[in-house]
Amino acid sequence: MIKRVAPFAVMALMVFAEFAGAELGFTIVSATATNQYLTFASPRAAVMICNLGANEVYFRLFDENETAAAATTSYPYIPAGSTTQPSCLSVDKTVTAPAYFKTLALKCDTGETATVHVYSY
Repeated sequence: MIKRVAPFAVMALMVFAEFAGAELGFTIVSATATNQYLTFASPRAAVMICNLGANEVYFRLFDENETAAAATTSYPYIPAGSTTQPSCLSVDKTVTAPAYFKTLALKCDTGETATVHVYSY
């Protein structure tokens, strides 16, 4: 399910969100060994996390009904990427999901860092 997405695909997502009338969010996070929490201004139906760093990034995504908690190295990760070929993962709210996404926790392993771009709508 993890796939590499070319930068033009990210632009296509942004254009689609604009025409669909969705509020598009974009945030750059510097992931470190300390958990970084990103709380969206409003609940989101879809989140795309792109790793532009040379190290894996571990993450947890929480909906409006959940309490955010730390991501650890036992959680899913996004492989290392680069600025010319980021490694991205998209997560969409399913029809049966009880609520929209509200908070994202990101973390790298000890002594590692990575730049992460988060797109949401």
